[in-house]
Amino acid sequence: MTCKTGEGQVSCVIVQRQTEPGHLTTSLANLPLLSEESLSCMTTLQSASLHTESLTDYDRQGKDLLNLGYIRDFPSMNYKPGEMDYAPEEMSPFLATHKETLSREALSTLRVMAFLDPKHLHQVFFEPLRQLFAAKDEDLVFKFPMTAAAHTEACAELVEASLIQRNEEDRGLTMRPEIQTSVLADTHTNGLISPLFNAIVKTLTVLWPQMLFVPDRTVNQEESATATASGTDYENYLKKRHSEGRMPPLQGYVQYARVNVWGQRDELVPHIARLEHIFYHLNEHMIKVCATITFAQLLVEASWYYMERSRYYDAEVKIQAALGVHELMWGKSRAHHASIYRVHAAIAIERGKPDEAAQYVDRQMEQLGLRWTVQGEELKQSGLLDRAPDAVPISPWGLDVPSGNLVVLPFRSICSFGWHLYLNAQDEKDPKYAQYLYEAELCFSTALKDSISAHDQMGQMNSRIGERSYALGNVANKQASFLGKAHFNESLEHYKNALRYFQGAIPDSYSSAGIAKTHYKLAIHFIRSQNYERATRHIDEAMLLYASNPAYNPHLARLIFQRSRIQTLTGDSSAKSTLHRAFAIRGRIRANDHRFAEELSEADFDALVGIWER
Repeated sequence: MTCKTGEGQVSCVIVQRQTEPGHLTTSLANLPLLSEESLSCMTTLQSASLHTESLTDYDRQGKDLLNLGYIRDFPSMNYKPGEMDYAPEEMSPFLATHKETLSREALSTLRVMAFLDPKHLHQVFFEPLRQLFAAKDEDLVFKFPMTAAAHTEACAELVEASLIQRNEEDRGLTMRPEIQTSVLADTHTNGLISPLFNAIVKTLTVLWPQMLFVPDRTVNQEESATATASGTDYENYLKKRHSEGRMPPLQGYVQYARVNVWGQRDELVPHIARLEHIFYHLNEHMIKVCATITFAQLLVEASWYYMERSRYYDAEVKIQAALGVHELMWGKSRAHHASIYRVHAAIAIERGKPDEAAQYVDRQMEQLGLRWTVQGEELKQSGLLDRAPDAVPISPWGLDVPSGNLVVLPFRSICSFGWHLYLNAQDEKDPKYAQYLYEAELCFSTALKDSISAHDQMGQMNSRIGERSYALGNVANKQASFLGKAHFNESLEHYKNALRYFQGAIPDSYSSAGIAKTHYKLAIHFIRSQNYERATRHIDEAMLLYASNPAYNPHLARLIFQRSRIQTLTGDSSAKSTLHRAFAIRGRIRANDHRFAEELSEADFDALVGIWER
């Protein structure tokens, strides 16, 4: 094994050593070690390894390694038998300071070494060290992977940690395929394949770059024909259009980002192919363990990537592979199955097969169990789906898909688009104000009906229903300003439903935030209804949730502001000091501001304390 030292990291060249007839041990490649101490440990071990390379007696090698750890003094890279070319006062970084036990960094290195040659390193190195140092620091020593289960866990952590190497110059991430090849080579029968395989799938999923949404997907058809012509360098084509002033700045930026994302995906696709190859050679039990939703989704992402690059055959192969993985899952997800059919339909459209695409859309609808109500049909006919991000398949060049070839998008995207429309409705004088709210309501109500249907099937409450009920409450609240009291009462019902679902969901930070913000909205409602006692109760409940986390200070300030409004409306003389408490939370006390709480609107206060969320 050879090592090269670089900028604070070690690059280990892969070697293979024949230890026994028919047994091949592989080593890691390009493993970054993050400290100088770890670097010293590795070079120490390497020196001993090179010195004993001609020996076949692993006991001899183990004895030398053990001596290196025990003598405390760190030998240099020029270490030779019988010589001491080091200062006696030096403490070996192989040991923890002033203790005859291993440092954490040394332990990390030994875990790596155990992975390189686990059988012999356990026998001749770990066992003696364990006996030698156990009395000094048992917690550290027993982190050695001494059992099969611990060894499996250590290997999985090792792959997940060393799969990526960070480039310090541009903070970029570089994948290391050699690591995957090495660590997965001989693990099909020893139980390691599952955690290693799934660790790589998880890492690739996190790294997979998402495409930006192009707001204006329409380009000149004549120009698009030129751009998509055989042999066209699309990046140069974009530069030419941009230099001639023929591309809007935003679209130009996004198109450049698109090309950049393709480049990032180019680096990751071979890793997915490697995982596929390994997956197809697993035994039946391992296939069941490794056939996960995450792996299937990774294949779907690769399929979409190929479709964007006009490699439709490859896209078809990947989507079929995703369907195959989904069929092998223990716990199947109808929603995920539907998303696979959605991409399949998009591929069929790009291949000029609208009838086939329609079949996949039907299968998608079947998996989702959608029963399009009047609202659903209205949403379908309104054209909103065609305006929403990801509502239709985006061709590689950002062109519009022919009308009528609708591919139904996930309800999560419908809900996100509803929020986009809701946030557009800021100015009541805007001619489209009412239209924005109507369309947002259409998106939220359709998504809510689907969530309630899923809730009935699962028999449990969840935060998603609460979030969509909360959104409908916000819409009705705005509509009440020009459509009357009926919508004001409607908003109250939506908020009550939202609170009920948030409170019934699994307790976590998301549901807690949902409960708090719904209490705030209910407090506002009861202040306007002049029911100050109930408003105060909701403010108190929300403050209990927000007060425990400094990140919620802006929201806590809003609650104190509402309390000052109640005090003002009820004639409480402490209203002004309460208002200043609200400002103080954000460090924005205005000494010369003599306005009382009733003179400030919610928007005024939000602007004063720097809150832009509605």
